[in-house]
Amino acid sequence: MQLRVEKKPESRDEKLELLKSGYTPEKRRFEICTLITFTILWVLTAYNITQQGGFGNWALNAVSLLTGILVADFLSGVVHWYFDTYGTVNTPVIGVLIRSFREHHINPKAMCDHDFIEVSADNCLIPIPFLIACAVWQVQLSWTVEMFLMCSTLWTVVFVLFTNQVHKWAHMSDKFRPHIVRVLQKSGFILRSKHHWEHHLNPYDHNYCIFNGWCNPFLEKIDFWKKVEVLIQKHTGHIARNDDLEWTKKTPSVDSPVEPVAPSNKKEE
Repeated sequence: MQLRVEKKPESRDEKLELLKSGYTPEKRRFEICTLITFTILWVLTAYNITQQGGFGNWALNAVSLLTGILVADFLSGVVHWYFDTYGTVNTPVIGVLIRSFREHHINPKAMCDHDFIEVSADNCLIPIPFLIACAVWQVQLSWTVEMFLMCSTLWTVVFVLFTNQVHKWAHMSDKFRPHIVRVLQKSGFILRSKHHWEHHLNPYDHNYCIFNGWCNPFLEKIDFWKKVEVLIQKHTGHIARNDDLEWTKKTPSVDSPVEPVAPSNKKEE
């Protein structure tokens, strides 16, 4: 299922063709199974919360919802930053995930031709263990604290699931987005195209959070990502974005996400 690259091609088209070949039927089946597992566990978690009276406290749920939005935005940044910055398509286990990040920096609009499964299924992998725990958890010590954690997890994973779909919309022009999406973008509830466009300036080293970008100003102000990269290089010797820049160095550094992009003929599944 994992792509193996011995030598990177020279031309942009050859790079894209090679990376695209890494999306195999096995990967597709794995994504479908992941989405089904995620959905079942989410429903079981919601049922468990209902059985313990979690949805009856509106204040707790409002705070949990806001927490979920913020945590999902930050987690989207952590994952986005890590896969942009470290590893290669040959890295065991996670190389199959890194492939799409390398493709995206060469051709940011390629994801506009991907359906919901291809765009979003990988986002479900990390939430699954947390959903398993919440689906079976019975409150033991503090109802308020434990239920807050369960409800926050429930909402966080929903926003995590849709993060890449939101990201995809940010790479499409207004005329190809549903009206409700344009409204949510203009309100700032989900990622705006112009905000995300800044990430696609070489060397792709800021504005990593991609659910709505609320965390980006603070993280950029404290230079969070670069400080973490300095620590990692100091203690491990790993150089930030070394592989990513090898893929992108002979490609245009900017591909604006606000240019018109025709929607895919593939149906959203």
